[in-house]
Amino acid sequence: LRTPLATIQGYSEAIKDDIAETTDEKNEMARIIHDEATQMSQMITSLLTVSRTKAGFSELNKESVLISAFFHKVINRFSERLNSEKIECDLVVKPGTSHYEMDEEKMHHAIYNLIDNSIHSAADPDLRYKRYIHIEVGLDELVDDLVITVSDNGIGISKESIPFIFERFFKDNKARTMPKNNGSGIGLSLVYTVITEHGGKIEVESTQNKGTSFVIRLPL
Repeated sequence: LRTPLATIQGYSEAIKDDIAETTDEKNEMARIIHDEATQMSQMITSLLTVSRTKAGFSELNKESVLISAFFHKVINRFSERLNSEKIECDLVVKPGTSHYEMDEEKMHHAIYNLIDNSIHSAADPDLRYKRYIHIEVGLDELVDDLVITVSDNGIGISKESIPFIFERFFKDNKARTMPKNNGSGIGLSLVYTVITEHGGKIEVESTQNKGTSFVIRLPL
């Protein structure tokens, strides 16, 4: 929380002391303060969700959710960022996959964090002809699981970090050294907590400088 707080404090002091002289400069500083406060609010919400669940104070409000509409809703939240970053995001919902019983709000947070993670860890555009995020949803009828895969061709996760990637506040410093990858380290912990709460499992496969795939299995 220290980073967004320092930014908010610095820019608010600049406005108060009239360092920002023009209206445009003040508006830009106000926008940055708003963005940092929003990020901090999201971090706190994620941390509280994880803590409440681990403490046993969280309940699932399950309902039948239309799979295709659910994923389109999450992806649409990233439309501006995906366009500005020139990252393609495609969704494939396999035949026979229509509805699933889940806590829509919590699962929305989980999938949101996975897509957000893929955008943060996207490869340098100079190193990729095409940058993409691929989401695939289908049924594994052999074990009666709903399988969700979120893949990207980003910078990947170092082999040493994979066993710890779902721990709170953990960051893969060896692989994610770019400034835009200085996340809170809470997002993937929240994903793990939500999936586990639904009785599911999540695994990660990753190769540095090639990409990462998160595979979620939820019981039917």
